[in-house]
Amino acid sequence: MKVHDIEKKIRSMPYSVFTFSDIRRVVPEKKTNLYTYLSRMKKAGLIYEVEKGKYTLATDPFEVATGLVQPSYISFLSGLNLRGISDQIPVRLQVICTRQKKEIMFAGMKIQFIRFHKKRIFGFEKIKHGRSEIFVADPEKLILDSLYMPEHAPVAEVFKAMQEGFDEAKLLKYAKLMDSKIVSKRLGYLLELLGSDHSQELRISNKYELLNPSKNKKGSINKKWKLIVNEVIEDAYER
Repeated sequence: MKVHDIEKKIRSMPYSVFTFSDIRRVVPEKKTNLYTYLSRMKKAGLIYEVEKGKYTLATDPFEVATGLVQPSYISFLSGLNLRGISDQIPVRLQVICTRQKKEIMFAGMKIQFIRFHKKRIFGFEKIKHGRSEIFVADPEKLILDSLYMPEHAPVAEVFKAMQEGFDEAKLLKYAKLMDSKIVSKRLGYLLELLGSDHSQELRISNKYELLNPSKNKKGSINKKWKLIVNEVIEDAYER
């Protein structure tokens, strides 16, 4: 069998990242022969080994990211940028998954895996990207993921994204599923800035917490939402 024929069979597989076992299912070759073919393909730049035992034909990190661990999806600043609701370019590709996984480098970009409890893995969909289908958070889930861990997306950037529009009913439904009082505080505060009061629906605690824990701890006090507002978002609001 020729290398070109092997590449064609691999391209017929419905996923962007695959194992040696996956390849053997579509390429009827002996194990040793197939290893030789793959070695030649790697040297020729026809196939890439993303990590030990996992291969791809893609050259775009976005096509690879959610194929490395399941379930997983792109979120935070990476997701906001991918959906075109933020022009801020992320320095790494942020992927949410259910287990601990080390950051990897692929095609010049770092892919960061951020662990969530399985109950918070929801609100994402499959979209077409390049030659592959990838998983990315819904706009409403992007907002909530980012408010849950603001170190991965500035609150001001999330607020700008909210001004682009969202499904308020879905956002509140997802907020309840997130089961996080700090998310409810941050969300309630931002919604109020947009003229929508949901203080009766969103559960909060009496403990004062930071709007963004990755910023300086000093800020103004918001008694209603029990927040220390330590990130300036007025500029985003004015835009």
